[in-house]
Amino acid sequence: SSGINAEYGDTSSFYVANGGEMATNWLKLYLPGPHPISTVKVVNRLKWNEASNAGDRLKNTAVYVYEGETEVAHCGTITTLNSDYSTAAAQTYPLECGGAVGDMIYLTDLDKTAPNGPNIVEVEVYMFTLGDQQLI
Repeated sequence: SSGINAEYGDTSSFYVANGGEMATNWLKLYLPGPHPISTVKVVNRLKWNEASNAGDRLKNTAVYVYEGETEVAHCGTITTLNSDYSTAAAQTYPLECGGAVGDMIYLTDLDKTAPNGPNIVEVEVYMFTLGDQQLI
């Protein structure tokens, strides 16, 4: 199962895919039509105590741009996490998409054997223009 608890602009909420070992820990963000995507920024959930592993779950999350059902770009994979979990800025991971034109952003957890999926606080999608413009 997966839970959607995220609310636009509220960094105290988050999206999480849970339910034991899943081959489907993913999040799809549909855009209002095709746009040239420059950057996707993924904001990780902060740890609420030292024993929590919630912040570690974002590792091995891949981000793609799709046009319809066709993958047009692999923006990158988050392979290393910042050890500072004190601020959302420290847990923001920008991935460059090179202006790939698409209408959907797809995030997936490549670690299919993880007991829990990533905890994502926010995803920011930037459109490629003369000066990057935030799309969503």
